[in-house]
Amino acid sequence: MLTLHHLNYSRSIRVLWLLEELGIEYDLVKYERDENFRAPPELKAIHPLGKAPSSSTTH
Repeated sequence: MLTLHHLNYSRSIRVLWLLEELGIEYDLVKYERDENFRAPPELKAIHPLGKAPSSSTTH
């Protein structure tokens, strides 16, 4: 299954929209920006620069 790591106000909304349109099953992990509009440390654990979208797959 695909896991999408979504950061609010980012390009990951495009991937989220695409997955919905294609009917692909996925798990969604949401992240909120901090008061300085930066990615939270939890997202930086997934992607070193805190960029979204990031995805991973499990078998």
